[in-house]
Amino acid sequence: MWCSPPLPQANGLIKLRPAILLRQLKPLRNLADYQTALTAIEALWSAPDGSPEAERLEVLALLGDAYEQRHFPIEQPDPITFLEYVLETRGLEPADLEPFIGSPGKVAAVMKRQLPLSFSVSSGRIGQVHRLQSQHAGG
Repeated sequence: MWCSPPLPQANGLIKLRPAILLRQLKPLRNLADYQTALTAIEALWSAPDGSPEAERLEVLALLGDAYEQRHFPIEQPDPITFLEYVLETRGLEPADLEPFIGSPGKVAAVMKRQLPLSFSVSSGRIGQVHRLQSQHAGG
C-alpha cells in the first residue's frame, strides 16, 4: 500500500505529526499509488495555508502532476482544429475569422493548412476568437 494505516482526523482534515510528514511520501510508480495520492489530496484539500497538511497537499499535488504528465500526456492543441471547433459550435462562417487572420483568401489557405498561422496571429488576436458569437443565429 502507498501509505501507512489511516491517519487520525480532526474537523475533516487528516492530522499529521510533522516528523512523519515527508517520510510517508514516495514516488508514484503505478496507478494504485496515483489513486491513493488522489484520495489523500482530496482529504487535504481544505487544509489551512501554512499548515503541515497544506505542505503535504502541495507535495502530493506535485507528485500527482508529475505522474499525470508521464502517463496521461495532453498534446498541444492544434490551432486549426480549435478554429474549426469554434466555427462549428457557434454557427460561424470562415468569413468571421477575417478580422483575426486577414483576407478571405488567407483565411481559406490557413483553414486548408496551406498557409501557417503567423506567430502574432496565433498568439494574439486568434485567442480572441473564443469570444465570437454567431451573428447568423441571432447571437
